[in-house]
Amino acid sequence: MFSHLPRKCKCEWVYIRPFVEQFNQESGSDYQLKECLDARHRNVKAPEVLLEDSGGQRLLIERKTISWPPERCEILRPEHELPDRILNALGGELSGGLYALRIEISSLNGAYGNKHVARWMEVSDTIVRAVSHCKERILAGNTVGSRTPVPWSCGPASRDDMGIPDTAPETGLIVIVAGGWDLFDGSFDNIEHVQQRLSEATVEIQSMLTDRINDTVDKFEAWRSVGNALRILLIEPYGDIDIALGEGVFEEIIQSTCQGRGIDQVWIVEEDWISEEDYEVAYRQCFIASGEAG
Repeated sequence: MFSHLPRKCKCEWVYIRPFVEQFNQESGSDYQLKECLDARHRNVKAPEVLLEDSGGQRLLIERKTISWPPERCEILRPEHELPDRILNALGGELSGGLYALRIEISSLNGAYGNKHVARWMEVSDTIVRAVSHCKERILAGNTVGSRTPVPWSCGPASRDDMGIPDTAPETGLIVIVAGGWDLFDGSFDNIEHVQQRLSEATVEIQSMLTDRINDTVDKFEAWRSVGNALRILLIEPYGDIDIALGEGVFEEIIQSTCQGRGIDQVWIVEEDWISEEDYEVAYRQCFIASGEAG
């Protein structure tokens, strides 16, 4: 599962190409991109790409993302954009050492969506003005802060300090945001609330996953004319799906839903963490149909 926001790019091949490279290496094949179907055939249902190997065997690939809770992207986007907005505004005002701006945003929980954009911008702009105003004090080694508009503090930091990521630069400003969105709305000790949330999750995730698989089946069926092509679905999950369903249940739903549907293989796209702060994109096969093509 990916813990951050879904990746954004208009060209699906950017995301699919690394998978094809791994697939070719593991299977000993040499598939090459033949056509970006969804980009060139916008008036009909089409998988993302059509590939072909040196022997003429064809491969259709569809990529789907799924995020749970459904509102997760809307919820987390302002949290993720807040540090960048602040860093872009402050530029290089704090240099010559490492400085940490710590922001506690638990009071903003619930302030999400378009109608709350102004609230997040107000928080960002207010903190930027305050830090800029107190720049000389901070550079002199002092820590400044306030409880408005949300609790925050800014001052000198060490790479050994708690909360400082391994990837922190030697000098400059880093922004550390704490107290963000909570899957259980801060009510983890309320067993009934947690159980209700998890029960809702099972139904929601299965419904979303079924919708994506059904759409994939329709796309593959619409392109039967390409011949005996191998049909692969890439699923890129985001959020708290494993927490909601339990380990392995997501894969079980995929396997039961895809069986006999004209999908030859399903691969899950996931994070392979190489350090506490960095990861590589990995691909794991979770379904293969019996008697698949090629």
